[in-house]
This record gives sequence, structure tokens and C-alpha cells, in this order.
Amino acid sequence: SSIPPAFPSSPSTSSTSFSSSSGGELKICDRLSVANPQKFEEIKAQFLKKWLHAKPAPRISEIFTIDHSGYIQDFEAYRQMIIAKRPHLAHSIKNGGPGNTRRRFHGTDQQCSLGISSTTACSMPTCRVCLIL
Repeated sequence: SSIPPAFPSSPSTSSTSFSSSSGGELKICDRLSVANPQKFEEIKAQFLKKWLHAKPAPRISEIFTIDHSGYIQDFEAYRQMIIAKRPHLAHSIKNGGPGNTRRRFHGTDQQCSLGISSTTACSMPTCRVCLIL
């Protein structure tokens, strides 16, 4: 697969910023298929293993890491509070990860080309991806 022209060829050294619909700045930091192929395959395999719908699983062409620094700081503070209250969760794989962190997948409708050929979140009220971001 080819790299969409809107993304840098060396994603680990560059990021693209845009404003989210919920406020704050988001950064598309990495295209995992390029920056971390092992992590890409790990997440892809986990998604496909957990696919429980009758219809066939979608083809996964890319996974992006997105930095929403305003929310990340709040999340990290909350996770540290959980670890302080329950130290056994600090390194628990059985209970998710540090502070009971778990990876979840959420399928939704996308109306724009964010992540395909655009790095800008749209403002369409029907584009659920950009509304979530």
C-alpha cells in the first residue's frame, strides 16, 4: 500500500496538528504500519480476534496514533490515582495494563477523508470520527 500524500514519509519525526471538535489540539503522530509495524500487526490481530459481528471484518489498512495532549494529561493523572489506590494494578497485565488500562475498539461512521488523504478534522455533523476526536 502506498502512503497517502498528506502524510510525511517519516512519521516518527513529524506530526500533523489540527483542532478537535471538542476543543484542544490533536496531533496525528504516527502511522503505525510505518513507524511501528510490529505494534500495527499486534493491534490489527487483536481487533480481528475480537470481531464478533456476523458480517466480515473490515480490511485494516492503517492505524494512527493520535496525541490529544489535554486529555492525555487528565487521563494520566487519573491512571496514577488508580495505581496509588490499588498498587497491584501498576504492572497488571491480567487487569489490562498499568492502572487497569485497556484497549477498546469502537466502530463508527466516517464521512470525510481524515487519515486517508487529509489531516484535517471536518466539521460535518454526520462524521462520527471527527465528532469523537
